[in-house]
Amino acid sequence: MRTSMRFLCVALCGLAGTAAAAPRWKLGFTHGPMEWIAVTSPLGDTTVYHYLTYKITNGTGAPRKLVLDIRIVTDVDRTVLEGYYPQAEARIETALRKDFKNVQELRGMELADGSSVEGLAIFKDVPPVAHVLDTRVNGIIDLVTWENGKNYAEKKVWSMKFTRRGDEYERQDDLIRLKEEGWVVEGEKKEIKYR
Repeated sequence: MRTSMRFLCVALCGLAGTAAAAPRWKLGFTHGPMEWIAVTSPLGDTTVYHYLTYKITNGTGAPRKLVLDIRIVTDVDRTVLEGYYPQAEARIETALRKDFKNVQELRGMELADGSSVEGLAIFKDVPPVAHVLDTRVNGIIDLVTWENGKNYAEKKVWSMKFTRRGDEYERQDDLIRLKEEGWVVEGEKKEIKYR
């Protein structure tokens, strides 16, 4: 009897520790190449938009609310946020013959476990002199991590470093290539203290 009580206590204590140290959830993320498109307005002005198609898959075992933040950090000290540009979106979807969810449609959407959604990130005013387009996706991994018996808040983003070579003339015409991609931690990890 005493041995079975000890075994039960060890088993329950082990389960309690496992629940508190649940693994950090992560959404699946795949993407296409970074591309650009020139859109002429009815007034005759032409604007160059850069865009990235992507797919997010939820295999975490639970529904997840999408709170995405996608931006380009350039090597010329400029950050460009993903935006909502309906005219560019329509042109891109027509060219690709496919419908995508835009930033407004995805924000706050609940993605069921086992399901996927295809999105389109559009960027306006990417500096034509930038050689590096470090495209960062925030919101596809749990903010909270468990280490050494403590909870921490850690902002981890998926970084895709696209590069383009060439001179300062007609830079938007230069081929954009993916150089590297992977997880990047932004800022400091901070312990979460419960009172």
